[in-house]
Amino acid sequence: NITWTAQAIDFSQSLDRKYNESPFAITATASSGLGLIYNSSNTSVASFTGSTLTFHALGTSGITLRQLGNSTYAPAKYIKTLTVSKGNQTITFGPLTSKTYGDADFDLTATATSGLNVSFSSSNTAIATVTGNTVHITGGGTTTITALQPGNAWWNPAADVPQTVIVGKVDQTI
Repeated sequence: NITWTAQAIDFSQSLDRKYNESPFAITATASSGLGLIYNSSNTSVASFTGSTLTFHALGTSGITLRQLGNSTYAPAKYIKTLTVSKGNQTITFGPLTSKTYGDADFDLTATATSGLNVSFSSSNTAIATVTGNTVHITGGGTTTITALQPGNAWWNPAADVPQTVIVGKVDQTI
């Protein structure tokens, strides 16, 4: 007659996750101190390497943690639902230097943490126009160049990042 001691799995982490949080380490323990086995029921959404989940798509998956027990402890199992939703992203777009009417076209550089392409717009095309990532000065004054990333099926839109450009007029000698 074998009498096993019951054990519990402590797994209090939230599994409501954003796509940008991948990879994600599971922190759970068995009261016995014995090691856990990790499983994802939907490996098209997330899969394990050891105790680390990597997200592959948006959606849900049943996450099962098992401790198989031994001669002292009974087996234990804990199941939670992982929900992977669109990731959040931000744009890095540094300040722009002042320009003078007649200056050569210049390129803009900005990156999104998602790796998606960033686009640009000018608030006043009488001062500067933007084609792709190239700015062409069209007059003197002030305009705001805004970096935008609208997101996609896996990423939420990033907050727009505006930068002001002051374009001085060329001094004239009569």
